[in-house]
Amino acid sequence: MPRDIKTKLLDALANEVFSFTAYASSEQIKQVATSLVERFPCSQSKTTPDAWEAWANAIVCKIGNFRNKMLRLGCQEVQVNSGRRSVSE
Repeated sequence: MPRDIKTKLLDALANEVFSFTAYASSEQIKQVATSLVERFPCSQSKTTPDAWEAWANAIVCKIGNFRNKMLRLGCQEVQVNSGRRSVSE
């Protein structure tokens, strides 16, 4: 799959997943990835035993990047969880 198409697809998926929850569980990510591979069989990964695993990893990374962008824009849901855990008062 060409890089530009994969990037646009991952951006759209991250946006859609984020519209439901900012912190998707691994099971939810797996469902998105398996649905993608079922809907578009040509997108299957040939480098992993399960065709959806590479997509799941890419989706997790893209959602993390999307959360970081939303944090910089001031999204309240993400700001609550962005505090430094090592800071003590």
